[in-house]
Amino acid sequence: MLKRLNILILLIISSLLICGFLPYSIENKTIKNAFSEVEIHFKDSSSKLYFNYDEVLHYYNSYDPTSDENKYDRYPSKHKVDTFKVLTLFKNYPTDINDLEFLEYIDKNGYLELIIDTALFSQLDEVFVERKATSYVNNTCMPIYRDILVFKKSRKIVGIVKICFQCNEIYFVGSKYDTSHFGVFGEFEKLKSVLSQSSKEVKEVKKPHEIKLKY
Repeated sequence: MLKRLNILILLIISSLLICGFLPYSIENKTIKNAFSEVEIHFKDSSSKLYFNYDEVLHYYNSYDPTSDENKYDRYPSKHKVDTFKVLTLFKNYPTDINDLEFLEYIDKNGYLELIIDTALFSQLDEVFVERKATSYVNNTCMPIYRDILVFKKSRKIVGIVKICFQCNEIYFVGSKYDTSHFGVFGEFEKLKSVLSQSSKEVKEVKKPHEIKLKY
């Protein structure tokens, strides 16, 4: 009897979703009734992934703005390395997916280059997908983009994402879908969890299993 009741509840909710009476954002929620808890997993058939990719590079910088060597970083400089340090760490830059010169200086500006294990791609897909909401994530602090993700398809860069977990601020380049609601559904915590998992080091650390990203 209880099992039949749970099935009936799921059928009713599914019908409401299909007819548009409920938002698809109740995906992966637990519905409670007087008899039990029923966990439902709905996936919106119109979901659009931000990027089509087969490789993801993760650039991580443990930048500390309070250290003496970094306290003047926001001021203009005539040196190209310093200019790109400001653009990469603090600005919504680049504005075009073909403007990739900053990557030539990224290691000189303190970023460690890692590669995301392909086993984590399904989790990234759950984070970087278009979702609709009636609210936005509002931020008031000045972001420091310590994490940068570069998405590639057949070795060509197709997307760039810059993240500041301290401010919950994110900047997208290369996606044709709506990214304005990112963060409303807990995407920052999910992304932090993915990036905290093991990554394969590319070039700077000799013992990749000892890498500990600080979030």
